[in-house]
Amino acid sequence: MSAASDRARYYLERSVPELQLFSRLALFSPAEITAIARKRSDFEHVLNSNGSTPRDYIRYATYEMNLDALRKKRCKRLGVKGRARANKKLAKVFTAVLRLRPRDWGMWVRAAKYYAEVQGDMGNARSYLQRGLRFCPEERRLWIEYARLEMGYLGKLAARRRILGLEGREEKAEEDQESEGVIALPEISAEDMQGDEMKGVEEVDVNALVRLKDAPAYTGAIPMAIFDAGMKQFRDDVGFAAEFFELVALYEGVPVAKTVLEHIYGRMHSAGVHSVELVVCEATLHTFSIEVTSAEFPAALSASLGLLKRGTMQLPAAEHAKFGSRAVQYLATCLQHDGELDEAVRQVLEASLARYARLMINGPAGGLKALEELADSLAQSGKTSTAEALRQIANSLTAT
Repeated sequence: MSAASDRARYYLERSVPELQLFSRLALFSPAEITAIARKRSDFEHVLNSNGSTPRDYIRYATYEMNLDALRKKRCKRLGVKGRARANKKLAKVFTAVLRLRPRDWGMWVRAAKYYAEVQGDMGNARSYLQRGLRFCPEERRLWIEYARLEMGYLGKLAARRRILGLEGREEKAEEDQESEGVIALPEISAEDMQGDEMKGVEEVDVNALVRLKDAPAYTGAIPMAIFDAGMKQFRDDVGFAAEFFELVALYEGVPVAKTVLEHIYGRMHSAGVHSVELVVCEATLHTFSIEVTSAEFPAALSASLGLLKRGTMQLPAAEHAKFGSRAVQYLATCLQHDGELDEAVRQVLEASLARYARLMINGPAGGLKALEELADSLAQSGKTSTAEALRQIANSLTAT
């Protein structure tokens, strides 16, 4: 994709919260919102190309002024008082509901998601979840949702850095600093960069993204702090650690995800308990963020499979069904890249899947059903080839 298209997409993404607000307030119909998005896309691609002219800028500005005039007319006709007033009213609604039902952890999550995803206000989103944890400290799902919010935020920041080509720019800046002496920059948080109207990721500018590289908000310090606080709350429960690990592992495109995973694994390992979760987490770390088409992947996969094999021998027989279930889920994520895998690697993965699926089926009642449910879940998410492989394994194991 060209640099012009990347810049156009970046600026179009910033208008998404506004379009969502138009839809929610019924100011524009779905067809009109689609037309607005298409028109803005056309203008952005023209302006970000090399052949743009002053007249193109004038046409875009005229379109936006006409659109804003139409928005104001419809707001007046429908009795909508404007975004700032509407946001203030919604904040009062959230406050009133949570005052009455402070133990409703789902409501804290809804409020946080609204501010993070619609308003782009991470400061308020964090505030709601932190208050929610004070009222519902024993609710694991609230801790996990807090981590999901932070990892999603890191993913958006990383995407914008890639689109704007900041990685190469930082390398040049580092070379300059080496010749002039290193200057320690002050730490900043996400709130330091928030604008007055639309706070959070959507308003982060280029300079702020450069400064953010070494800030706690970007280095993974916040997810790790959430994890440490959660482990203290749940007394180093390995189940909570594994659930947290699995969530972070979903964000493979986030640069600091592996750092967070290593932190989680280190905490689990320091507990000194050789568990199913510990073995599978260590196996996952070996292949995490390694491209399946790279020369490093076969060696990393071999190390992971070796860990799983030793786990089968070291764990008690009573844990084998649980171990098989977790191993199958991990291997299925590797096999989901089926079209890109080397044929020999694919055969090894399928053979390993069959081995650990057998542990599932030979365990307590319900192992076969769990395997079929995993296959159905993969099929629904579009991973049809992996789902079909699991179904074939299930059929062959039940037939023998």
